[in-house]
Amino acid sequence: MTKKIIIVSLFLLIIASPVFAQDSATVAETNEVAVEDLEIKEPGLLPNSPFYFFKEGWRKVRENFTFNEIKKIQLKEKFSAERLIELRKMAEQGVKAEILEKATDNYQREKEQIRKRVMAMEGNANENPEINKFMEKFTRQQVLHQQILEKLENQVPAETMEKIQEQREKHLDHFKDVMLKLEEKENIPEKLEKTLDDINIGEFGEIKKMELFQKMKEIMPEDVQEKFKEREEQQIEAFKEKLEKLPAEKQEKFQKFIEEIPFQEQRQLQILENVRTRLEESNLKQEINLKLEVKTQIRNQNQLSPKE
Repeated sequence: MTKKIIIVSLFLLIIASPVFAQDSATVAETNEVAVEDLEIKEPGLLPNSPFYFFKEGWRKVRENFTFNEIKKIQLKEKFSAERLIELRKMAEQGVKAEILEKATDNYQREKEQIRKRVMAMEGNANENPEINKFMEKFTRQQVLHQQILEKLENQVPAETMEKIQEQREKHLDHFKDVMLKLEEKENIPEKLEKTLDDINIGEFGEIKKMELFQKMKEIMPEDVQEKFKEREEQQIEAFKEKLEKLPAEKQEKFQKFIEEIPFQEQRQLQILENVRTRLEESNLKQEINLKLEVKTQIRNQNQLSPKE
């Protein structure tokens, strides 16, 4: 028992160290979403340019001369992706917080307009092949937007981070509204799961995929939540089976992955705990036990620390 406490304490010192946090490899980091993934081009003019109004004017012209409602929504969705990438690019350039916040508001406004147009539409994906095609692309795009927004939280100034976090929640809510409007309820979990399966989020990306799946479940109506729960069980079991088949070198990499999950990511850690309880007794299970215990101690330590 004493030996275990010493080991846990050593892990605490290593993981909590700011130097280690800066220098460690980013196994747990998701893959960067490329502009090609969003089917747009690398932005030239950015919102901090004095000539950006030309770009906005051209967007308005294109929107006004697009008369098919689905095509207009698709165009607005493209504009929202462009605005998000513009925001990311400005964050990378270290643009002032107030400019980033205004760009975030413009992105949010675009998403809200899309939601309103969808809510006014007639028909659904089952009845209309054009809507079905739109929803397949739309679902993929929203998952990618969530990836970008998540990364942006760590790229923007502290005063902008809260706005990005708020935007992530609003984006999920809009995503949910569109799916409930255009998809049959019983098809939503399967549609989302298939989209997540087709997207490369990085090695051991199942954790982040299950996290997003659970977030969507929690904001769905109760009858839809039951369908999500059925798929959740299958996801956890499949990930457990994958871990049990990992060769030794991959197990070490997975242990590193766990170390790099921030202690604040309680949902990801809970998913790991659910997977751990299903694993057969093994060195890997013991390592997961230890690392989850370390995360819990760090969280408790931070909760007890006086606020500055």
